Amino acid sequence: MLFDVPHGVDYVKLPSIAKVETNTWNPRKLRMTRERLGELRRKLLLRVVELFEPDLFLADHVPAGVWGELIPTLQALHASPRRPKVVLGLRDILDRPEIVRRTWEDEGTYDVIERYYDTVLVYGSRHVFDTAGTYGIDEIVPERIRYCGYVSGEDPVLGRADMRAKLKQGPDPLVVIAAGGGADAFPMMESCVAALSALGPDACPNAIILTGALMEPGRRDELERRAEGLPISVLGHVRGAQNYVAAADLAITMGGYNTMVECTRLRIPTIVLPRKGPSAEQATRARVFDKMGLVTSIELATATP
Repeated sequence: MLFDVPHGVDYVKLPSIAKVETNTWNPRKLRMTRERLGELRRKLLLRVVELFEPDLFLADHVPAGVWGELIPTLQALHASPRRPKVVLGLRDILDRPEIVRRTWEDEGTYDVIERYYDTVLVYGSRHVFDTAGTYGIDEIVPERIRYCGYVSGEDPVLGRADMRAKLKQGPDPLVVIAAGGGADAFPMMESCVAALSALGPDACPNAIILTGALMEPGRRDELERRAEGLPISVLGHVRGAQNYVAAADLAITMGGYNTMVECTRLRIPTIVLPRKGPSAEQATRARVFDKMGLVTSIELATATP
């Protein structure tokens, strides 16, 4: 567990999965078939709800579960005598509209939303991206949609001067390269190291790469090898990553929700290199934020040094 939890809060972790292509998910770590892992997730979800009897149930991102494993839990909650509030939480952008609409039609997801969810909570703003309209949610449950604004951490951020002093960073420019968990961040970070290397050791600015806890150790070692001889530090998971970003003169990131919102909140000049796939989520968010003047977006395929 990477985050501290307050007293009175605990967690039961579902086995991890990873999206490998459109509408296709695989086990991230366990050597199990999709079918067996889906069954394990289904039983864990249902049993936790039966024993804990929540007052609020919040499902994130995928209304029915990636393999429909959430359906029995939603049915049990709906039939419960002390039925809790059931909420679907969605990021601002999911994928290309035609893909989401076709998938949700084919898999009966619109019916699941209409039947089981009391509220659809969008982590975004309709003025930035009309999530409900783009994906057809306002065509079935318009009265249940709530936009809560973009969500970012509220942990206190060290002052720029204090953090730079902690990092032993003088007045010279500092670049911070980050990508959340970092599981698929290697191509972006590899491009960044190539760009910094092209400047040469004398012109290269100081840089800190935050690979995240999910990058494979071998990939992290490769970044360190390529950064040898340059003023570039390669770090894994760090606590208070927002402090590093706040100390930067320039942030470079992928198009993930959390990192982009954090950079925007801190008002740091940001270059976004969104991943190509397996969904259009990051590329779309980067394009929308770029159009608003919040970031500069560059396609990774054309991001030469």
